[in-house]
Amino acid sequence: MKYIHLLFFFVLSLSGFSQDVITTKLGEQIQCHILSIDSIKIIYRLKYESPRHEIKMVDVENYYLSKVTAAELEWINRPLKEFFSLGFSGGIAYPVGDFASMDANSELSGLAFRGYFFNAELIFKLSKYIGLNATYMNQKHALNYQTVSNSYNTFYNTTNFAAGGGDWLISGILLGLNFDLPLKDTKGLSLTGSINLGVPKFTFPEQFLEGSPNPQLFNTTRITLNETSTNSGAFKAGLGLRYKLNQYIALTFSGSYFSARPAFFDITLSASNGYSEILSYEQQMRTLNLQGGISFLFYKK
Repeated sequence: MKYIHLLFFFVLSLSGFSQDVITTKLGEQIQCHILSIDSIKIIYRLKYESPRHEIKMVDVENYYLSKVTAAELEWINRPLKEFFSLGFSGGIAYPVGDFASMDANSELSGLAFRGYFFNAELIFKLSKYIGLNATYMNQKHALNYQTVSNSYNTFYNTTNFAAGGGDWLISGILLGLNFDLPLKDTKGLSLTGSINLGVPKFTFPEQFLEGSPNPQLFNTTRITLNETSTNSGAFKAGLGLRYKLNQYIALTFSGSYFSARPAFFDITLSASNGYSEILSYEQQMRTLNLQGGISFLFYKK
């Protein structure tokens, strides 16, 4: 029994030693558990889950923090760091090079109009300035079928040919690095950039040409190229600005360069007269993209 009493006294001693103590300027000592400290006041509890009390710092001579409380307050006061962000953006994609060429007689021409795209982006911060970037992109470009029709009508000196079909489509995930450099002169504004690589899916649009050089002498013929898809390597690099509206929401504005060269090996050419052939085709796709969007920011201690 003697040993139990000694053990009980030892536990009480440890409990007392682990308490926080506030000493007032009047000489009073308050044994408590301190919940928070700032330049104005100290908030504390006298017992576990008892009501909160506060004392103004002007009335405090000094205070003692137990190791447990010191660790708790250090974690509470530790500044939040941006951990990851989730962003959504969209904009306009301008074809350049062969992809923008409207020469219907050239096999290199993409005949692509100005397109539109949507991005969903996830950035995990590796450090204050550098992060890993995962972007899902979906981009669409209509084709200038009128140019194809005009080319045939001009060649045969007629107006009987008409062309049409679908759109160039690009979709998939790109991975890479992102940087974010705050601009000191403007609070909340930072310079951003990214370099991404991936193997997205490219869709060759279904296309058709219908007509006849002279309907009185030749039957109307319809030639169709089927829609087909392939995956190919792609590169994208961008530069822009991010402006924090508040701690958790930011607006983004950027420009980027996208480049890929997909090859399609299973395009079926079929004609209404029964002719059929399997073709392969390769297209250089390069675009300059302008986009704006919104990002949601998440933090950790």
